[in-house]
Amino acid sequence: MCMPLLAAFASVPDVVSMERIVDRHIPDYHQCELAEDRQRIAGVLFKGYALNNNYTRCLALWQYLTSQGTAPHPSIQAMVLDACGYMNRVDHLDDIVGLLERQPWGGCDINVWTSAVEAYLRLLRLDRALHVATRIVPNKGLEPNKKFVGVLLTVRRDANRTLDSKAVAKYLSTLSPKLVAEVRRDLRERGAL
Repeated sequence: MCMPLLAAFASVPDVVSMERIVDRHIPDYHQCELAEDRQRIAGVLFKGYALNNNYTRCLALWQYLTSQGTAPHPSIQAMVLDACGYMNRVDHLDDIVGLLERQPWGGCDINVWTSAVEAYLRLLRLDRALHVATRIVPNKGLEPNKKFVGVLLTVRRDANRTLDSKAVAKYLSTLSPKLVAEVRRDLRERGAL
């Protein structure tokens, strides 16, 4: 297949060329026999769209994949959540978070929910970000990691300012003190706190 060529296009963000390659060399991408091939192609296209700030195409590809019964790879799940945040589309974000919450394949990786929290915080929806942190993450059997905690501490629409919230502090008090201390130390060392 054309994976190396598609990957090269994804790193360039020449999305038009990527789509031409898919059309020309993979006669019917949608009928690829191997789910792995479909996932790889979709992942490369998502990356290309995201690098090109073409979030509308990310969302369209997501809608196509899920309408076909495809369980998108966790990296694709994270990218579509990021896209919703950058598009300022809380409606799509709520719909996708709901789907990921309901589906057994949805959000089986903490990085997916890190993207959801970050997108909600970009949209100034702290309540929804905390819902993900306090309800969905535990229900999926996942543990917050340093990146997840770091996002809760730092992401604001007006970048480079810390998120000062009593609700976040209350949530963080339920986590491992060692984890929170490590994240705070790392953020201070980088000048983010």
